[in-house]
Amino acid sequence: MQRQFTIEYARYFRTSAREDLDRALELISQVIELNPSASAHNMGSKVYHELGDIKEAISDIDEAIRREPGDFEYLSNRQYLLGLQDNSGSDDDPAA
Repeated sequence: MQRQFTIEYARYFRTSAREDLDRALELISQVIELNPSASAHNMGSKVYHELGDIKEAISDIDEAIRREPGDFEYLSNRQYLLGLQDNSGSDDDPAA
């Protein structure tokens, strides 16, 4: 299982670098299924952000924070996403 996880992670990074975001989302979803780590959820959040789906991006970053509550990067990413959500006119915070 570890080998498959590593392969899918590598594919995700190559795909996201080429900006094929739909494929990157498929791959990071496979990574999360194989190893639902905070890091994988953070990556998923970034892909959703790039796709413009702020609600799903916040959902994934919330899961990353649930798994690693004190991680500054994840907390910072969440604040950034909430700012984008506020600017889009949506005032519902899924963690509230």
